[in-house]
Amino acid sequence: MDTINFTFENNKQNIDIYIYKDKILPVFGNAIKERKNLVLNFQNADFIDNGIVPKLCCMGEIAKRNNINIKIEPSYAIAIYLDQMGFWELAIKNNLFIFDDKYLGIGRYERKKVVNALFSIDKEYLKRKYENVLIFVDGINESLKYKYYVRAELFGTNNIFNSYINTDETDEKSKALLYTISKFDFYFEEYSQNNIIKAITEIVHNSVWHSLGRCYLCVQTSGYSKENGLEKEVREGMNISVSDCGCGLYQSFLNKDEKDIQTKNFSKDTFLKIQDKTKQNSTSIIEALLYRKNSETRGLYDILEDLASETVGNYSELNIINGNVSFQLKEGKQWKIGNDIEYHSISDFIKGDLRFIKDNQNDYFKKLDYDSFFSFDVKLTRPIMNKGGQYDE
Repeated sequence: MDTINFTFENNKQNIDIYIYKDKILPVFGNAIKERKNLVLNFQNADFIDNGIVPKLCCMGEIAKRNNINIKIEPSYAIAIYLDQMGFWELAIKNNLFIFDDKYLGIGRYERKKVVNALFSIDKEYLKRKYENVLIFVDGINESLKYKYYVRAELFGTNNIFNSYINTDETDEKSKALLYTISKFDFYFEEYSQNNIIKAITEIVHNSVWHSLGRCYLCVQTSGYSKENGLEKEVREGMNISVSDCGCGLYQSFLNKDEKDIQTKNFSKDTFLKIQDKTKQNSTSIIEALLYRKNSETRGLYDILEDLASETVGNYSELNIINGNVSFQLKEGKQWKIGNDIEYHSISDFIKGDLRFIKDNQNDYFKKLDYDSFFSFDVKLTRPIMNKGGQYDE
């Protein structure tokens, strides 16, 4: 079988969401379309955003379905980073990629610079693991069972109810996830850490329940810094990314009983009759974000409200890929060379003024060259408090 080779022309490349959407995803789409193997040569890259990792895993899943192989050739730095989150081990377990065996365990003796975890979850796995562990009353909804399965897998069986207890028996990946949330307890102080656990559980449950395969979750606590003359600003970051290879948001709506389909921004009749695939994907993103508005169940909308409510020098970013459409909202100050740029699109969305999206769709939606999968990324950075107990501005 012929092979497509992807490489970066310049050294010290950062593989972020923009590089992924503009360069990697189109090449992957061509490989699928032309039935060719793909080599991802990342040897000229020294950084990969953790939010890209679940997307790579989904690429491996899709490649398997299409009987093509993806080979990954990482730089030394990326190989270590991926190994320390369990990526190479997971790639073998799920038969996702071809790579040199030397990368497996390469990060064992290197200091791990960040706290992170990579989860691989699917229905059959959850059923095998928890069916005889969590006992439910007769007649309980099957979907609700899986919501408890998901919560047990992510946070430990001692945290399936309203708690976030970290014990010696807690799995290392669950400890990393709980640690990440605990670092940002200020952010959810009006609610409690259990509310972000509920929101993450809802997102992963939706991916598992509606997906045709596995759901991948990556969570990471990171450190960021920038210097401006003699001043240095230090920040902490919380990054959460979920990806699955399912049917997409629009089809997920259609798979519900028609009486259960609730639309918030478009009339139900109009929504159900959309024929254009790109419009289906963009419209269903808006509906999915608004779906849990005024609901007792926390979901995407509640995360948006949380992101919009904090004003202490934070920066938040939301990225969604749904089929052939990507969507991005930002809030707060983003670091740029020479100056900071302030965004308010998340808070504008929460205010209910969707005209700014409809009238400027090119600023928020982007049509992709490949009709891929669903992914949801949230990033948050906050200033670290100085010795005086105040946030560094």
